[in-house]
Amino acid sequence: MRKVKKAKIKKVFVNLSVSLFTFFVMFIIYLIIFSAYRKNLNFYDEVHHEYQKKLDYGPLAYTDVVQLGKAQHHEHCPATSYLYYPQKKPAGKFRIGIFGCSRTFGIEAPKGFDFPTRLQQKYEMAGEDEVEIINFGVGSYGMGRAYYLWDKLGRLYDLDVCIFNVSPIHFDRDNTFVFYDNEYGPIYGRYIIQEGALSYIPLGGNSILENSEIYHSPFQPFQFVRYEYKTPVALRAILPKGRKLKRNPFYYHPDPANEWKELYAAFFDSVAKYSPSFILMIDKPELTALAEKMKTDNMRIFHSHAMKTTYFNQPSVYQAIKSHPSSLGYQIIAEELYHYLHDSTSVPLPFLQFAELKEKHSGADSPQADMQGLTDAYLAIDSFRLSELVAWDKDGNSDHHKSGIDLSQTEGLLAFPIHSWFRFLPIPKVQEDSASLTVSYKLDGKLHEVHLTEVIYQAGILGRMRKLEKIYKMEGHNLMLNVKWKVPVFVIRTNKVVTEVRLKLGGKVILTAEKKQRKGEVHNFSLQPVAGSFLCMKGTLNQKVSIHDLPQKGTLDMVLADKRGASIRIPYLSFSKDSVLLESLK
Repeated sequence: MRKVKKAKIKKVFVNLSVSLFTFFVMFIIYLIIFSAYRKNLNFYDEVHHEYQKKLDYGPLAYTDVVQLGKAQHHEHCPATSYLYYPQKKPAGKFRIGIFGCSRTFGIEAPKGFDFPTRLQQKYEMAGEDEVEIINFGVGSYGMGRAYYLWDKLGRLYDLDVCIFNVSPIHFDRDNTFVFYDNEYGPIYGRYIIQEGALSYIPLGGNSILENSEIYHSPFQPFQFVRYEYKTPVALRAILPKGRKLKRNPFYYHPDPANEWKELYAAFFDSVAKYSPSFILMIDKPELTALAEKMKTDNMRIFHSHAMKTTYFNQPSVYQAIKSHPSSLGYQIIAEELYHYLHDSTSVPLPFLQFAELKEKHSGADSPQADMQGLTDAYLAIDSFRLSELVAWDKDGNSDHHKSGIDLSQTEGLLAFPIHSWFRFLPIPKVQEDSASLTVSYKLDGKLHEVHLTEVIYQAGILGRMRKLEKIYKMEGHNLMLNVKWKVPVFVIRTNKVVTEVRLKLGGKVILTAEKKQRKGEVHNFSLQPVAGSFLCMKGTLNQKVSIHDLPQKGTLDMVLADKRGASIRIPYLSFSKDSVLLESLK
């Protein structure tokens, strides 16, 4: 009997030891997976970089920078940044502070082309030198961080008017501690709504890096689990790529979809209480409905016609590559806001309306250009140079400060869909007709070729691609096309051996695939139709073009030039100039 009892105890002990050992091994494996996951997150290297410690944030306390994750600094700020203004308002000055995200900061336009700076220029041209426009915008901010900046810093500037540029795109930034769940940082604090009032959930670290390390820890503090709408970090590391929980089961708010309404009502109410005049720049009905319910004598609502409709539908001039306004888009917003602040009515505001060129150019009449030796490309109407075109590599990087580009090394498929969410201008390869786009590849040695689309020829240029987004389901593999982000991407997923992946245009090979092995996928070949670089639009560096000065109708041309100044103009889009009465916006 005693032997049996000892045997049972031994068996329990062995089982417990095996379980503990198995748990220990699995935990070690998890830590290895988690460490690899963390190092592969976007901005991991940037957050760790030494230059972060050297940035000069001016009057903003570093403890507040740590809570915000990022702020304006002297190495990169708008021309009307709060960094250039003393907090004490000079006698006789009238101050307007504008808060918001990258669309307020002026991302994708050269310095001096953000709409607060263009607004300042409007006042100066009108001889109203007593007005100071101060830009408090910071890229990737939501309403929560803009409010924090106003509360900790903006209020010290004795602002006569506070303008908040608010959008529904901010909702998903205000229920989280990190902009995207595939980013290492910067991490930022957030507001929650508790018993109908704002409550701030601070970060516990002493630096931007320390907060990223605390947040991306397998032993993450529970406050991040409780108040983070996204999937908890501990699970993100082991879920298959692209998968996430529909809802964080630990999230504090019982109705996450409508949490923003309570948060924004509290934000608006607080700013209105402490501001002599409060203006909300709003571009969507759901925000307007909320703001209208709580309008006070000192709160007004401003709808920008340009921000709401125009530049989203006019990619060639009003919108830059990543959905921010171009320099002309910012100009239109500034003009609208200038007249609104003056309570102007019946002011005709000109907009350019574009239509595609329908005619074909062929033979001797077709514009011809040798890409070799070209160093400059831009869009122009008559003698007015509206926008620069800059080269981007296939990872979406570019040098916004270069005044010219060298196209001599450019090759590959050079056309992108103009009317997708991210609008890319084509590098103008002059052709004589439309061309078929196909992808060919071998699976276990067997050749497959799939017709993808037609690249449409217009005005002597290979232009838009038709119907790119699609999934081809075939035996043993899928071929997926995605144009949602940056450039069209073709991905082949299969458990077979994939070789010789090529993209063909008009029967000619223009690009071969790079193999990108990813976690959880046996074979994943990602093919982007860019070899070398492509062009996007940015604001003109040396010229502030007024739409008033442009002709009533004509053609927007793509102009290509070489080092000697010789150029060729290729018709790109036809346009007409229409006017919108500002009184219809009020």
